[in-house]
Amino acid sequence: MLARICKTLALTALIGSGCGHSNDQSSVDAAVQIDAAPLPDAPASQAGVVAIPLTGLGGAYTAKLALGGQPFDVVVDTGSTSTGVAAATCTNCNVHPAYTPGMAMDLHQTASSQYGSGSWKGEVFEDSAVMGTRGAITLDFASITSQTGFFQGSGYQGILGLGPDGLLLPYTTSYLTKLIAAGMTGEVAFQLCPDNGTMWLGGFDAAAATAAPAFTPISSAAPYYIVSVGAASVSQTSSLTGTDFGPTIIDTGTTQTFVPTAVLTAVINGVKGSSGYTAAFGTQTLADGACLNTTMTSAQLDAALPPLSLSFSGSTTPLAIPATQSYLFDQGGNSYCFMFSDSSQLFGSAQKVSLFGNTLLTGLLTVVDIDHKQMGFALQKGCAAPHFAAKRPLVRRRPTIDPATLATIMQAAQP
Repeated sequence: MLARICKTLALTALIGSGCGHSNDQSSVDAAVQIDAAPLPDAPASQAGVVAIPLTGLGGAYTAKLALGGQPFDVVVDTGSTSTGVAAATCTNCNVHPAYTPGMAMDLHQTASSQYGSGSWKGEVFEDSAVMGTRGAITLDFASITSQTGFFQGSGYQGILGLGPDGLLLPYTTSYLTKLIAAGMTGEVAFQLCPDNGTMWLGGFDAAAATAAPAFTPISSAAPYYIVSVGAASVSQTSSLTGTDFGPTIIDTGTTQTFVPTAVLTAVINGVKGSSGYTAAFGTQTLADGACLNTTMTSAQLDAALPPLSLSFSGSTTPLAIPATQSYLFDQGGNSYCFMFSDSSQLFGSAQKVSLFGNTLLTGLLTVVDIDHKQMGFALQKGCAAPHFAAKRPLVRRRPTIDPATLATIMQAAQP
């Protein structure tokens, strides 16, 4: 979810190590033991496009997922693939509702996940899973029985991983892969508005974009949705190329956008050098992690500040993404936070790797075309511009990526 904080979660099959999962065969304390017959996948067709409403939590987006008929708010995360929800037996999850096995099958296995902002451990169950009007499928997921720092606030009870199968935790299955196997078109798309949004399963709504999405290949060398940037700028004097960014992870579960030092410097200088910066923020300093005060509204800031001009490999038409839908986050209470950070914090200064988080994606319709191994991007259309009178919580969820995983990512950058 949250920022895909330990990106090494289920890379055991690929790199032989992992900091975010466990193959522990022991039972989880206080876990409910249920032995039931496996639940068959629904024979009904999964064809068609289904729209799933999203809720913005200030750094993450949640959707409704029913497991065994029980509804949960789960963070939608393209940086992981397994699903986990709080168990009724969890003594320190402190969220409601929590999962209680009914006719579920206990697989007598455990799974665990480590994030930069917390961790959890749970027992793996197989139960029916439903989102919106999609037909039910069976899903092997973690019923979280203990956690540390994973649940922050009461806005969600779990996480729904929507990434590639290479990120699966042991003994769990992918919700998307199960839907595709049952007949759904292999496509998931997102429109992440400031306080809500929509996720589409099986396609997308073209009316949510100003033009048809431009598609770019997904690298197959690493277990993430990794694409190549074509070009970018925030002013006429800050032209950047794909080489400046390096391989770029697209992650709806990460809050911030992480870019190499040269890119971060160019973006900051481009924004500060614009004619509208002083009018908006006076002498306040724009820097990694800074939150600035202004009397301007989001619309006024977007008119005063330069957009982020961005294109991906294969496209010659840049997308002009407004300031408050790319590099600034409206925290409310007339405060706007700069959401670009130096990727050396994640990958080290010797590597050029980027990660685009959900605060940058708010300006886009983002399409993951699994069937054709490509991603599509277009400027979003239809998001309202709400005014947040008071400051809202902002949790900066940042990933931790180990050297072995980084080596896999860098392999994706090789020709």
